[in-house]
Amino acid sequence: PPGAHQDPPAAHQRSIAPSLPTSTMSQTVFNVEMSCSGCSNACTRILNKIDGVSNVQADLDGQKITVSHASSVDPKVMLAALQKWATN
Repeated sequence: PPGAHQDPPAAHQRSIAPSLPTSTMSQTVFNVEMSCSGCSNACTRILNKIDGVSNVQADLDGQKITVSHASSVDPKVMLAALQKWATN
């Protein structure tokens, strides 16, 4: 009948799906007492060895380390690595 809803032909149907990122990045900030560039370099080296860590920024003046990493990286693993370094 006129005005009745008709489904479009199959050729005009489109599949719509959300685009999901392949990996989600996270950022974690640690407060770390660092007295010199040797300390900040050591922390950077230690954290860069962890799988999934993509960037480490040490702020010697601010006594902070900012780590960019995959969301699958557990911050506790990074903290444990820093604590191990601090006790040596």
